[in-house]
Amino acid sequence: MEQLELAYDYAKKISDFRQLSTVSKDIAAFYAEEGNYKEAYEFQLAHEQYLEKYNEQVDKGRQKELEAKYDAAEKRQETELLKLEAKRLRLKALRAQMNPHFMYNALNSIQSFITSKDPNAAAKYLAKFAKLMRQSLDYSEVEVISLEKEIEFLETYLYINQKLRFDNKLHYEIKLDDDLEEDILSIPAMIVQPYIENAIEHGLRSKKTGKVIVNFSLFDEDIILCTVEDDGIGRKKVRELQSQDVRYQSHRSRGTSITEKRLQILMQSKGIDVHVNTIDLTDPKSGKATGTRVEIKIPIVDVDFK
Repeated sequence: MEQLELAYDYAKKISDFRQLSTVSKDIAAFYAEEGNYKEAYEFQLAHEQYLEKYNEQVDKGRQKELEAKYDAAEKRQETELLKLEAKRLRLKALRAQMNPHFMYNALNSIQSFITSKDPNAAAKYLAKFAKLMRQSLDYSEVEVISLEKEIEFLETYLYINQKLRFDNKLHYEIKLDDDLEEDILSIPAMIVQPYIENAIEHGLRSKKTGKVIVNFSLFDEDIILCTVEDDGIGRKKVRELQSQDVRYQSHRSRGTSITEKRLQILMQSKGIDVHVNTIDLTDPKSGKATGTRVEIKIPIVDVDFK
């Protein structure tokens, strides 16, 4: 253990994130064998964080290298290939910015189960959270996934919010039209989650209970229409709270704008009109806000998953 601590201190001193990730994982394994699960948990989290920082360093270095090659390229074919690869790397960088607020809240909630000596609940939700992070990492490596995998990812995300954020008082439902073959159809990866996050962090944040309904239907042969509807406080009230309450200002809603940029980059060569429409829902009698509906047109991508 002494050698591991020395290696950890040295790697931290020189900001060697790759080494920090490896050593943190080894220290976590050591503590787990000793039965010190609290320290094992902390160093396992450190391993994931250092690994993410290392991957960001690698991606930035590769992007700079590609951009330099692109500037020097003389042949049109070589230039187009380099440009495409640079765009893919930029997409990875955009994806990495989506979920810091959610991750922070989820880990805090899991930690509270540990400190309150409820290890069974902590283990259960930690496993769910680990699954979500693994899905997020796996899907960030690909441009498209099956609709089935997208829905599975959203199910896990909403489940964690229901259990850890709303104490089982969040009602959610994901609906799928019968004419959609979710195991065959493919779409750009991780498109819908930022809009669900927006509904929870903005529309439902100040409510003790809430509802999120996600529906997938076939808009035409090239496009899937996804609607995300909540029964939150509405955008007008959110803007008022953001101007008055610093807690609302702490969550930066970058995910949706990043996602729209991703769709433009991914689909600009296909000539498909990608459209996101936000509708304020109101009570027809009183005129009071009853929630928000977001309609997202998602292009169907031709990919063979075999």
